[in-house]
Amino acid sequence: MSMYSVGHFKVRTLALTKYLVLPCVVCIAALSVAFRSAPSLDKTMDASPLVLPAGWHAPLVPADNPITEDKFILGRQLFYEKELSGDGKISCGTCHQQSLSFSDTIPGMSGAFGVSNTIRHAPRLVNVAYDSVLFWDGHAHSLEEQAQMALLRPGDLEADTSNTIAKLSNNPAYAALFTNAFGDATVSVDRIAKAIATFVRCLVSGNSAYDQYVNGNQSALSAAALRGMNLFFDTVNHCSECHGRLDSINTNTLGNLFTDNAYYSIGIPLEYYHSGKIDSGREDVSRDSNDFGKFRTPSLRNVGVMGPYDADGNVFSLTTIIQNYNQGARGFAADPRIVPLHLTSQNQSDLIAFLQSLTDTAFIHNPNFSNPGVLSDVNDRSVHSPNLSVYPNPATKIVTISSPELLGTTQVTLISENGARILHKIVTPHGQPFQVDLTQVPNGSYWLELKSGTIEE
Repeated sequence: MSMYSVGHFKVRTLALTKYLVLPCVVCIAALSVAFRSAPSLDKTMDASPLVLPAGWHAPLVPADNPITEDKFILGRQLFYEKELSGDGKISCGTCHQQSLSFSDTIPGMSGAFGVSNTIRHAPRLVNVAYDSVLFWDGHAHSLEEQAQMALLRPGDLEADTSNTIAKLSNNPAYAALFTNAFGDATVSVDRIAKAIATFVRCLVSGNSAYDQYVNGNQSALSAAALRGMNLFFDTVNHCSECHGRLDSINTNTLGNLFTDNAYYSIGIPLEYYHSGKIDSGREDVSRDSNDFGKFRTPSLRNVGVMGPYDADGNVFSLTTIIQNYNQGARGFAADPRIVPLHLTSQNQSDLIAFLQSLTDTAFIHNPNFSNPGVLSDVNDRSVHSPNLSVYPNPATKIVTISSPELLGTTQVTLISENGARILHKIVTPHGQPFQVDLTQVPNGSYWLELKSGTIEE
């Protein structure tokens, strides 16, 4: 017997026009297959996709790109869309991986066509809604600008815009998403960038063990992490001078970005200088020789999962990071505040324990930020895939189901969130599309379950 269980989806009446699409997961008893139809917010999520930690003020948002649920849904889909790259092989999510706090593990990771634009480590995207500058050298000043650069630049996605726009425009599922987000189905680079920027702007992380401690849970931090926190924020070791408070708008806020978004040089090893592999950093943007070798202060949010470290990704552990700072400046052109710290082994272990406490596990596993899967081709209001597919989703009247694997007698059951069987019917599709009428089903979230083979009345 084959059994298909379709994930939660919304059933709405025609009076509600919002197109909230949820992942459609297919589970087959004899064959382990997963198919996703479209992205979504989790049904338990607040109406706004921007969820802020306690005490954090809202970030600045461009007037011409307000945050909306529909734009977030489109942006999430586009963030993981490989058709945005010139060779169709990578997406934003290829180099900005959720499990790594939307960074990567490979310095100089290749973009489209296998070309690497830089030897730099992909910058994290966590909490960038609060950043005043972007990229390691600050050459972008908005998330919209950053998204456009990544879309077009060689070594990143290097999109063939005419081809990309044509492919998205010819997919009716994207037509629905663009219409919901922007009012019509027109696809443009500007709209793609705005949607991706909206998704990235909502990647806010502030629920680590440290945050829980600050918000009153005295047991959230271990004794070692508490000692490390005191070392980090004291006036002797200077850690928090650069990896500091949320921002200057509200100094009483409980949250921390753990970056001042300023530029510093931590020292350039002489072997780098003599090898000719020098990255000039901020100087390339400012054209000021005083900025030679300077890079933007990285956030320490989720630093425990973001290795390797430094702009070039050549430091592979927090232990090495702490040891390097403990020894003082490396090479030349270092900021004068980088001096030997004289930390004991215990001090260093405590600092690492504190840094590990900045990991927000809920953020790096948040399903609302995960890859929603590839939008399937849509034809005659049906999604056709090798396995089960449902379109439209959410249903407004009629759901068309198409699956070549449904050959024999099949029972169709619609199950409510509390487990009640709302609809039950028997069909014999013979591998052909068939329809389920949901016109009289109340608005809500349901499971659509299909069983082919043994019939249970």
